[in-house]
Amino acid sequence: MVPQKRRCDSIDNGVEAVERAASFVQGATVLPAVVYCGAELLAPGRSWHDGMERFLVPEGEAGRRFAECFASPLAKVRARSDFTTQAWRKLGTNVAGNGLAALTGRLTDALRAPELGAVARALVAECFTVGAVEGRRSTRPMRPPS
Repeated sequence: MVPQKRRCDSIDNGVEAVERAASFVQGATVLPAVVYCGAELLAPGRSWHDGMERFLVPEGEAGRRFAECFASPLAKVRARSDFTTQAWRKLGTNVAGNGLAALTGRLTDALRAPELGAVARALVAECFTVGAVEGRRSTRPMRPPS
């Protein structure tokens, strides 16, 4: 449990991270963060990690303080004015890449295959349709943040 005058950082890729964490933090401020960590499952018990750690947080004081805590050459923190769009973009990435990798037993590079690429695009389109209702504003193509 987190005292009320504290902040809880929810390093949780999800569009409802604040709501999920709220019941555990006794009224403390919850700062959501989108995580790009560049990891991929190679086989059961084996993963590959490219050392890339990127966090996206909402603009504001809590986001600035989060960036200060994680200031390191190993991690990049970017504050975004439209955090909701960024969270939905990450969800679209996860829905397509992780879901298809799990269902097919193939690595995410398999998404380059025309038949899986079409399915991935359809999944992302469906995710973004829901995201638009929930406040996702951007219609730009999906790509990782800088």
